[in-house]
Amino acid sequence: MDARRSSLGLAVALTIGAAMIHVWAMPEHFEEWWFYGVLFLLVALLPGFYGVALWLWGGRTVFILGMGGNLAVVVFYLVTRTM
Repeated sequence: MDARRSSLGLAVALTIGAAMIHVWAMPEHFEEWWFYGVLFLLVALLPGFYGVALWLWGGRTVFILGMGGNLAVVVFYLVTRTM
């Protein structure tokens, strides 16, 4: 159980870290175009809430939802950079 809790803590820390990176980059994107700033705000808020949910209810369903959300962000990034 201790290893599971450590893994959960690492996942939460990395998720919150990703949210903070997007918060850090958000002002620059608002200067470029308001919609880019809103996208960065969403990509900062959603992982932030997800990190809290993961800590509180760290079950299989929550992990799968998080993987789906992260995959959606990566796919969105790839599509917008290659089209």
